[in-house]
Amino acid sequence: MESSMIKKARKVRVLMILAIVVTLSLGVFLYRGNEVTVDLDGKIYEVVSYSKTVGDFIESEELPVKEGAYISVPLDTRLRDSKEIYIKNPKNYTISV
Repeated sequence: MESSMIKKARKVRVLMILAIVVTLSLGVFLYRGNEVTVDLDGKIYEVVSYSKTVGDFIESEELPVKEGAYISVPLDTRLRDSKEIYIKNPKNYTISV
C-alpha cells in the first residue's frame, strides 16, 4: 500500500507538468507573429511581424516612408492577422511655365 506522501508527490508532479504545458501553450499563442500585407506605392509585401503596433512595424521593417506619407491606419493601431496597410509616399513634381 502506498503511503499518502507518495500519492501527494505524484499529484504535485502531475500538476507541475500540466502547469508547464499550459504556460508554454499560452506563450506560443501570445507571441505568434501577425501576417501583414503592405501596399507601399503599388508594391505589395507580405510580412510576418512580431510588432505590436503599426508604427512599431514600420520602424522595425525599415520601410521607406517619407514625411507626409498617407498611411491607411493610425500608427498606434494594434496589428492583427491579415492586417492590410496602404502607404502612399508623396512625390515631387516640377511645373514648367
